[in-house]
Amino acid sequence: MQIHTFYNTDDYIKSATDAIETVLLKVSKKQEVIRVAVSGGSSPILVYQKLRERNIPWEKVEFYLVDERMVPKDHSESNERMIRKELLNNLPIRKFYSVEEYSGEMFDLVLLGMGLDGHTASLFPHAKELNEKTSLVVHTKSPLGIKDRVTLTFLSLMNSEKIIFLICGEEKKAILEKAQQAETVVSDVPAKMIMEHNNVEIYYLKN
Repeated sequence: MQIHTFYNTDDYIKSATDAIETVLLKVSKKQEVIRVAVSGGSSPILVYQKLRERNIPWEKVEFYLVDERMVPKDHSESNERMIRKELLNNLPIRKFYSVEEYSGEMFDLVLLGMGLDGHTASLFPHAKELNEKTSLVVHTKSPLGIKDRVTLTFLSLMNSEKIIFLICGEEKKAILEKAQQAETVVSDVPAKMIMEHNNVEIYYLKN
C-alpha cells in the first residue's frame, strides 16, 4: 500500500488525476477495452472534473458503478447522477454499467472512497455483507438506515489490477491510520480489506 498525503487541494487533484490517467493510458496500449469501477461521494468530485479534461481514449473505457442508493437516477443522492454530471457528461465512453449489471469482469482500475466509520463502497462495519463469499452484488443499508443500497462485494472489488482510494478530510486521519494497523479487524474497518490488495495507492488530502 502506498499512501500519498497532501496539504494542498491543487496538488492532491493533480497527483491523483495524473495517477489515474497513467493507469488508463498504460492499459489502453495493450487492451481494446478498459474497465473502471467508480464511486460516488464528495471526495472524488474535483478529481473527476479534472480527469475528464485529460486526453484519454474514452471510447475504450467501460465504467461500472461501485454502489448506489435505491433512489431514482435523477435524484440528488444518486451516485450515478453525480458521476454522469461530474465525469461522464459528453465523453464518448464505450459503456456505463449500473451496479446490478456487473457480471464478474476483472477491473483494470477501481476508484474508492472511505467514510468516517471506515466503510468503503456500501460495505459498512459489522454488516453481514462483509462475509459474503459468493455473490458479486448485494443489497445493504447504512447503519443510519438512510436509503437501501446496492453494492459490489469484496469479491468483486478485489477482482482488479489496481485500486486507488481518494480520501479527503482531517477528520478521516484517525480511521485511515486505524486501517493500517495489523490488529485492526475488517469488521471494524471494512476499507482495510481492500487496502490489503497487492496494488493499492491512497491519495489523502488532509484538510
